[in-house]
Amino acid sequence: GRCPNAANTGIRRSLLSLTQRFPQDTSGTADLLAPGCTGSYVTGTLANWADGLELLSARQLTRLYTDTFVFAAVRDPVSRLAACYLRDLDGGRSIPASGVYYGFRPNMSFTAFAARVCDIPDEKSSNGYRSQASILTRKGRLVPDFIVRHEHAEHDWPILRATIERHCRVDIGPLNTRDEEEETQIKDLVTQLDPAIVYALKQRYRKDLELFYSNDSAS
Repeated sequence: GRCPNAANTGIRRSLLSLTQRFPQDTSGTADLLAPGCTGSYVTGTLANWADGLELLSARQLTRLYTDTFVFAAVRDPVSRLAACYLRDLDGGRSIPASGVYYGFRPNMSFTAFAARVCDIPDEKSSNGYRSQASILTRKGRLVPDFIVRHEHAEHDWPILRATIERHCRVDIGPLNTRDEEEETQIKDLVTQLDPAIVYALKQRYRKDLELFYSNDSAS
């Protein structure tokens, strides 16, 4: 699964609970799985998303794991950018040199942050605000077999759960609850944006909206 800074907490909690049920050193687990499915789920911790992860490019994934069922989580790009702002810039957090180079400053407003992101070419963007369509496609083809949309997780996750059980004979369990306090903060940031900035962001992330939310009237 690939979660490009979308819906991290709830989905990662669900994957961590799966890790506990299928620990990497458990013997005999592989005998319970269909061919091509792993006997453990390696994921990051809530403290550090990269802990234990095998980080693969789309090229490596499609070349090395041709038979693996892949899913990803996405989020409406405007809300996703607000989540990125809360995580990386809100509260005067220190900004890495790469962020300073691209014009980010401590304590800058979300409006200023969003406007600056609109001016940065997608191919030069970090994964935090790079388009999800760019992250999850290779040579014009969507890499994941299934997409969980954050806004429709209650609908999408049970389908994913049933699909994985059918493919791998493993029940990944229900989706953990999301952080409602964080969700409220994100909604507040989005509602404060000027309509012109929202329009600019939707142009900036047009491919995301077309690929993942084309049937969503809210987009």
